[in-house]
Amino acid sequence: MTTQGGDPGEPNLLPLEPRMCLDRVGPLRDMSEAEGFAGTREQSALINIYGESGLGKTTLALHFAYRRWLEYPCALYYDLRGNGAGVPADPAEVLAHWARMLGLPGEQITGDVYQLAGAVRNATRRRRVLIVLDDAYSAAQIQHLLPSSPRSLVLVTSRRRIVGRDVPDFVDVRLERFSEEVAVELLGKLLGPDTVAEEPEAVRELIELCGRMPLTLKVAAARIGDWRRAFPVAGFVGRVRSSEALAELTIDDDRLVEAIYDVCYRELTPARARAYRLLALHPGPGFGTAVAAAMLGEREDRAADLLAELERLDLVELVGTDRYRFHHLTGEHARRCAFTEADEQARRSAVAAAVTHYRRFAVSRIRSMSRRPLDGPLAAETEAAYHGADADARAAAEMEIEHDNLRAAVAAAEDLGLDDECVQLCFALRPWLYDTDRTAELTEIAMIGSRAADRSGDPAARMHMLGVVAIAAEKQGEHLTAADHALAIEALHEARRLAGELAEPRVLASTFEWAGLLAEQRGDLGAALVNLEQAMAIVEPALTGDLRQRTAALLNMHIGRITLRLATAQPPSDASGVQTAIVHLELAERYFAGHETWVNTARINHLLGAAMLETGRVDEAERRLASAAAAFDRENFASQALKVLSLLADVHLRAGDRQGASAALRSAVEPARRLGRPDLEADLNRRIGELGE
Repeated sequence: MTTQGGDPGEPNLLPLEPRMCLDRVGPLRDMSEAEGFAGTREQSALINIYGESGLGKTTLALHFAYRRWLEYPCALYYDLRGNGAGVPADPAEVLAHWARMLGLPGEQITGDVYQLAGAVRNATRRRRVLIVLDDAYSAAQIQHLLPSSPRSLVLVTSRRRIVGRDVPDFVDVRLERFSEEVAVELLGKLLGPDTVAEEPEAVRELIELCGRMPLTLKVAAARIGDWRRAFPVAGFVGRVRSSEALAELTIDDDRLVEAIYDVCYRELTPARARAYRLLALHPGPGFGTAVAAAMLGEREDRAADLLAELERLDLVELVGTDRYRFHHLTGEHARRCAFTEADEQARRSAVAAAVTHYRRFAVSRIRSMSRRPLDGPLAAETEAAYHGADADARAAAEMEIEHDNLRAAVAAAEDLGLDDECVQLCFALRPWLYDTDRTAELTEIAMIGSRAADRSGDPAARMHMLGVVAIAAEKQGEHLTAADHALAIEALHEARRLAGELAEPRVLASTFEWAGLLAEQRGDLGAALVNLEQAMAIVEPALTGDLRQRTAALLNMHIGRITLRLATAQPPSDASGVQTAIVHLELAERYFAGHETWVNTARINHLLGAAMLETGRVDEAERRLASAAAAFDRENFASQALKVLSLLADVHLRAGDRQGASAALRSAVEPARRLGRPDLEADLNRRIGELGE
């Protein structure tokens, strides 16, 4: 028997003392207080250190045991294998081993677990015993291993709290993952402070990839330590990001980290294991209970219960109200289980259910935010999510929350060949992406939607999606690249061909409209006006009712804007051209004032404000520009708000109001900052400084 330390005649079965125990000041304090309190009552201290695998529960237990073992002549230890790959230790096996180490004669090391427990308790009844029961599975496994002697110390480590009718109450000490600061300290000790100091960003990314778990960080450090190259941390992080992370986190083919997740998975009930597998296939980063219920084919309350259990077992993370996510490593393990244990149809059905959920979600929110119609049978089955004064704001907030998931759902629909769902989801996202200035994403969505429509044999949908490519290009304004312009023109030509074949005058007119807008964007105002007038010539005889009125209003707005630009291109302004522009803009305003969302009303106010300024109607110009600026700023249209506020400053200066001009320029600083344009921000601050305000 081992007799180091303590009483030379007593056994000490503790493993070697761990080298380091970081960030455990709070747990160590709680354990010391529990031991001291039990001592004042002449009782044994029973402490349960619990938490997910890989957090260093054994390290903490042994660290505390070595701090206290001189107070306990007899130190017993056993690995109960409660969560390992092998069979959990039988209590009789443990007691027989301890009996031999305590020097009991062979005839006493026989019988059932009750007889063995009695023999060990009798042998230790007058001793102060320190017992470490490592990796316990349940209360039933340890109930016969607890001492009867007073003033003993029992440390039990486990993944879950030890609770049972046949065991006394333990003092619970839950371990959490390391903070980033402590994880950096650990890597500094393992890799050396210079390595950590040279690659701070890579170190932080590695910490998050490893989930701030001590074991995973140690394995990663061991792998990095084997490399002999510049920037080893960044290199390892890149490999983990681009390949199977669990395969990278191995030492000599020993999959230490993967084994942690295997243990957790084996303990799950069939229903929880199924949820673990299928929810990891969710397209997008985080998810709520509603989409989880759809993927699992369960009621929402049942899905909520399953998610709560997975979160309690540290297999998913709760990241907000009713929002969950898989950590990078956990998600990889769960997906691996899905591909090895769930058949292809089950996997496909789960992802398809998520796509359908997000399509219905998007359609219902867009219907709450916009009066624009959403065409197609799939849109018709979904009602608006909200009604009333706050419907727009509530729907917009939820669209922002699900933004990444909506993008991922489009990609998943394309991957699975769910073409009808894909087209309808792209249609639903179109107005929201446009109104929130996500032009690059709008182009991507439109191209995906056009391909899906082509595959599904729906030329009308393809025609509309190709039109959206041009809409997105125009929205980019001065930032439009030559490649995107060429893509938009090509899309317009194909949409125009389809519109002619399908006898769709509205779409045919829109192809000329957007060709005109793109020409305006490239500075060819003459070509722009020709295209827009050709669009108007198609609209007036071919369309009827509100559709004709709305389309004509849009074209009047565009014609008015371009006419105004032509009239003011060279000083002095062409008064007749300015007046013609005002006529077109006021025609557009008559429709938008009663039928449209705020955005076109704000645009009209911007344009009429500029026109009024040219005609010397400064007060009217100020009123209209202030209204437009407030609307654009409220709705986070940063580029438009910046333009209007700059013009409003000029209006104030023309009226001799330097304070008003300074206030407008100050208001423009925040939109410039939101656009990520420090050059514009600096220019605005320069102008404010020149005003002396």
